[in-house]
Amino acid sequence: MVQGRVQSQSGEGLPAMLSLKETRKGTVADMEGNFTLKDYAQVPIISKFPC
Repeated sequence: MVQGRVQSQSGEGLPAMLSLKETRKGTVADMEGNFTLKDYAQVPIISKFPC
């Protein structure tokens, strides 16, 4: 499992859709940018803005 926060360069939390590269697994960051990926398999995480 991996937990993290998506943020702008100024440190503001950003909502975003996150997915594991080349899989159908992913999650959505909340309005503060916080997210948890339970099935993290050490592959790159792709983010998409806006959510």
